[in-house]
Amino acid sequence: MGKLAQKPCKSETDLIPIEKAVDAVKYMCEPGMEPQCFEEWKDTHILVSRKPVQDAVETAKFTNIVYGALTTSAARVKLYKVRLE
Repeated sequence: MGKLAQKPCKSETDLIPIEKAVDAVKYMCEPGMEPQCFEEWKDTHILVSRKPVQDAVETAKFTNIVYGALTTSAARVKLYKVRLE
């Protein structure tokens, strides 16, 4: 659904080189974020995941689930019509 229906509470995941472990800890400990995952990925990277704390979530001005659903549906219908031609 793109930006019109973007979920502000979704988790963010990143794969950070192990040499930047300090940056990974800073990424996890930012205010308003709740750590979800901090695992070694092979011997070269750290898999980190975080999620916004519910109190810190702000919905963007352009976010609207109804418009997002309508836009996505219209685009799919258009693609389907083109495919049938």
